[in-house]
Amino acid sequence: MRIDLKFNTRIVQNTNQGHYAVYIFNNILEDDYLKELLDKTLELTEKDSMNRKTNVQANMTEWTMFRDPDFKKIIDFAIEVVQNGLEHLVGGKYEVTDCWGAVYQKGDSCKPHAHHPAIWSFVYYVQATPDDAPLVFPTSGNAIFPNPGLIAVFPGWVTHEVPLQKNDAERIVIAGNLTIHRTQAE
Repeated sequence: MRIDLKFNTRIVQNTNQGHYAVYIFNNILEDDYLKELLDKTLELTEKDSMNRKTNVQANMTEWTMFRDPDFKKIIDFAIEVVQNGLEHLVGGKYEVTDCWGAVYQKGDSCKPHAHHPAIWSFVYYVQATPDDAPLVFPTSGNAIFPNPGLIAVFPGWVTHEVPLQKNDAERIVIAGNLTIHRTQAE
């Protein structure tokens, strides 16, 4: 599948080197699909599958949402972006290693962390407002304020966090990690 990257796109630099950039795309998927993701994520996070034992201090799905066909379109978009639209750090075929949904309610947050050894990570905002807690990159001082339909793609080794959600509304995201599938030499 080839995706035409003709979206409202912005790049936030963490340093003067492009391989630390955060790529931001807006309005990438149809509203109907957004509604499907919203319903599915709310359903799967009703019981916190991770019991707040991860960096994400919010209700979460399992890490294996890449197996769910409802999450496939957003995963395919993230792979297409890094495979064909961004600067290549290493060659090969990208694949998702983890994918999860999270619902942040008032008082929820995410501790500072990175996703090494993932090469790329992404966060897709299913439901959010600019008043919700941002995605913060503390080493650069940058913050991405959410909107529904926004996806941020960034190197997996870049530290990021989400401060306390102070808004009463639910901030709903799908996130994931991408790596390179390499075949072994024979």
